[in-house]
Amino acid sequence: RALALNPSPRALLLVDDIARKFKHKQVKNGALRALDDAAKALGISREELDDRIVPDLGFDANMQRTVDYGARVFRVTLTPSLDLEVFDDSGKKLKNLPAPGKKDDETKAAAAYDAFKQMKKQLKTTVSSQKARLEYALSAKREWGVEAWTNLFVKNPLMHQFAIGLIWGVYEGGRLAQSFRYMEDGTFNTQEGQEYTLPEQARIGLVHPVELSDSEKAAWKEQLADYEITQPVEQLDRPVYRITEEEKGTQKLTRFYDKEVNGASLVRSLLSVGWERGEILDGGCYDNCCRSDHKFGAVLTFSGVGVGYENVEITIEELYFTVKEKPCLLEEVSERYFSEIVLQIARIVGD
Repeated sequence: RALALNPSPRALLLVDDIARKFKHKQVKNGALRALDDAAKALGISREELDDRIVPDLGFDANMQRTVDYGARVFRVTLTPSLDLEVFDDSGKKLKNLPAPGKKDDETKAAAAYDAFKQMKKQLKTTVSSQKARLEYALSAKREWGVEAWTNLFVKNPLMHQFAIGLIWGVYEGGRLAQSFRYMEDGTFNTQEGQEYTLPEQARIGLVHPVELSDSEKAAWKEQLADYEITQPVEQLDRPVYRITEEEKGTQKLTRFYDKEVNGASLVRSLLSVGWERGEILDGGCYDNCCRSDHKFGAVLTFSGVGVGYENVEITIEELYFTVKEKPCLLEEVSERYFSEIVLQIARIVGD
């Protein structure tokens, strides 16, 4: 909570990192409460707080940062692949930023070199956390208004590099109205390569492949290949899962029924992508993991493990979904949410 009260975005990023990476539930929840308190104090949502604390790492609008040694000046560029390239004052590309030399200003060069090393560490942490946030935004169908999207993905140098490698969509009433790509020069275009004007009142989100036809996906893949762009998070190549005709009208998905898996591996993997352990029963055992994401939720049941004694073989039983915390028919769940939950489990236990 003390860190979260610090006005520095870096302090809030540290709290956010604790909330994401710590396995200890009390520590994790403490960090989450601290972030909630900070958002409340600012009068904004947690998602808006997360957007605001993304650092620019000292890069300007041209994705460049200057390292001044006094006698020598170096230019560091952030590439679309989120790597660093270093150039000397003649424009020659270097393998790495050189250590300060005898001709450099001792104090200035030492401070600049140390700041560069710290920035590299922070870049690694920030890229990791923002990839996780974008994965969640894709999974949970987060939407931004034009101003909020511009502030985060156009004006922030780091997020700008993420944005140009992703396919975005304008949503009307929750449905995809138009997919588009944000170009490096600041313009927008369609899958046909035509220039696109973003509506002033648009709601913008990451397009999920479940919303695209095979031909639309192929067109976007071809365009990214033409520009030699590798997507920063799995999007167009993301596996898609749909409800079968036989599964309609039912509440329980049995695709994974009777799959055997190590209990510790299952629980650890589920917790890492936002699930929680189910209710602890008599004897310190539990037989499910669950999650809740705004309107929808999901519960995966299995043969049961003891708290602290999960390292045993267990059997998967059923997966069911909830709407407003109540079990629902499979077809009542959005196509995107269904696909994402099944994908998470399939990656752990196999199709």
